[in-house]
Amino acid sequence: MAVSHRESFAWKGLLAWFLSVVLAATLTGTGSLIRPLAAAPAVAQLSIEPVPVMLPQNGSAVFAVQIREVQNLYGVQLDLRFDPAIMQVVRIEPGTFLSPDFVIVQQIDNRVGVAKLAYTQLAPAPPKSGTGDITLITAQATDCLGTTPLRLENVVLTDPDGHAVSHSLTEGVAHSGQSPEISSMTGIIWWDQNGNGIQELDERPLAAWPVYLQRFSLEFVGPIYTTYTDTDGAYLFDTLACGRYGLWSRDGRGETAVHVVRIGEASGTVSVDIGVVSPTRFQLYLPTIVR
Repeated sequence: MAVSHRESFAWKGLLAWFLSVVLAATLTGTGSLIRPLAAAPAVAQLSIEPVPVMLPQNGSAVFAVQIREVQNLYGVQLDLRFDPAIMQVVRIEPGTFLSPDFVIVQQIDNRVGVAKLAYTQLAPAPPKSGTGDITLITAQATDCLGTTPLRLENVVLTDPDGHAVSHSLTEGVAHSGQSPEISSMTGIIWWDQNGNGIQELDERPLAAWPVYLQRFSLEFVGPIYTTYTDTDGAYLFDTLACGRYGLWSRDGRGETAVHVVRIGEASGTVSVDIGVVSPTRFQLYLPTIVR
């Protein structure tokens, strides 16, 4: 059926009117066609308190994981990572904000530098809202004075129905002092032709070979130091503060795997030998820690 020009004009006018109503409702928010968005729920904030945590050279310090502006909190899971060369955790336990009716995980690994805690309330305990301490940590300084980050990882907060509670994280820091830069790291770089990890009589040292060193806390920090081996394949980094370092060399074509080496107390000396076995393989030697 044919449509007259007059009918076509009428339909176009009706369409224009409908679009104007939709546009007005959208711009003013008063129409029922498009509803305004609801306000976003508040996000709880987790932080380490106090800032900084001061670690005494004798005795221990207690600090907290504090939560702010949380709604309907019922369960907590978190990992605290730290530099074990600087700090050791003595105890990790629930704080006073929630009732620790069921503690699921309570572990400390001072070799790796992680403390874990997971617990929940049980019925009929009501959920908690507001601000408070969800975790308490007791820690001590090591004989290596310095600063370590305090980082929260694998954090899970839940409400009574097991739903996740949104949150943000703020990293903390612990400080025990400053160590003198009187430690050193030395060793031999050689061509490990048979890949057995032992320097044989016919396996020559690598002279003028690059060796790299960088401070390692929870990750690499600060500048990369470079030195070169002498004619005997020996390298030396001196005037180092105690702590953890990443040490690596080159395998003839690219960088080798990284050693994480720990220098104990101030004035310690660490010896690490590196055997370069091939362009793609690398022999790792365990360091000797001298205290």
